[in-house]
Amino acid sequence: MDDLGADADPEPLPPDAEPNPEPNPEPNPEPNPEPNPEGQPEPNPEPNPEPNPDPEPSPEPEPEQGPMIYVGQGSPYAPGALQVQLHQIPAGLDGAPVAMEIHAPTDPAGRYAVVVFQHGFLMANRFYRQLAERIASHGFVVVAPQMYPADSIPIGKPTWQQEVATASANLAWIQTHLAEALALDLDPERLGLVGHSRGGKVAWGLLEADPAAALAVAGLDPVDGELGGGRLITGAFAFTGPSLIVGTGLGEVAGGPFSPACAPIGDNHAQFFAASAAPSWHVTATDHGHNDLLDDAPQGCFLVCDVCPGLERPGFRDLTGGLVVALMRAILQGDEAALDTLEDEANAPVNVLIERR
Repeated sequence: MDDLGADADPEPLPPDAEPNPEPNPEPNPEPNPEPNPEGQPEPNPEPNPEPNPDPEPSPEPEPEQGPMIYVGQGSPYAPGALQVQLHQIPAGLDGAPVAMEIHAPTDPAGRYAVVVFQHGFLMANRFYRQLAERIASHGFVVVAPQMYPADSIPIGKPTWQQEVATASANLAWIQTHLAEALALDLDPERLGLVGHSRGGKVAWGLLEADPAAALAVAGLDPVDGELGGGRLITGAFAFTGPSLIVGTGLGEVAGGPFSPACAPIGDNHAQFFAASAAPSWHVTATDHGHNDLLDDAPQGCFLVCDVCPGLERPGFRDLTGGLVVALMRAILQGDEAALDTLEDEANAPVNVLIERR
């Protein structure tokens, strides 16, 4: 019997026989993924991180700060710290409706608020230079328009309504041209009105037409009468901002048989205060007269400056200038503590009586 052990030689195949092929391996049950149409590998199947729902905003650049509004210091009754220059603006300059005298600080110490001063009937703006310079020295640009020729002749002068129309045109010019004309940094939005005698009537008449024309108003012995267009006051004023009314004890006194009172009872400061809304202050200089706020020797002023009974002028100018500065410093410059001056009878430079609403 043959040995079938491991060492036995294999039996030779016939010459034409095919060798037994090795079986194919089992196919991969998991099919290959479809190739990317562009032939690129598949992206990472892990999802992208969630975006921050509240990203920190980039800090906005702070706006450039311009000069701050100038705020006066010290007693309103004393001269201010600033030097003042007088500028003459002729009628027609850049469309100016009338000629103007402008008292402005010379120092670029900040942005300056604006005070518009309306002269009295038959008066010239130059008659108030000492008062205007005092106010300007506390950091205000004081604009004093000449509303019509000052020739002391009461015939042919505009009515107060016509003056209001001119004053409105002046304000428009101030808003658009004053800073350029002076080459000075000022804020015409911070604007106050001041008027003496009929100029006070014009100031409030302007505010009756446009209560937003000014932030504050002051009348210096204002007068409302029948002549020159009839009365303004028929009830409460439309303006509800801060108001200052300065009266005089001698304004209601006649200057003689041919010189009636310059601020007669029934048409004077009392009526202006009665028509004013709160807050308003009524300060009466009991010993002084209607024209005591004028310059000591106003150039070219004849009988019209001396027809009203009065006392010495420097003290009353100190009073009126200081009261106007106190009001405008508080309202236009933002120092509300200055309003204390309007209620302080003891420290006024002349005898006064004060009411407040």
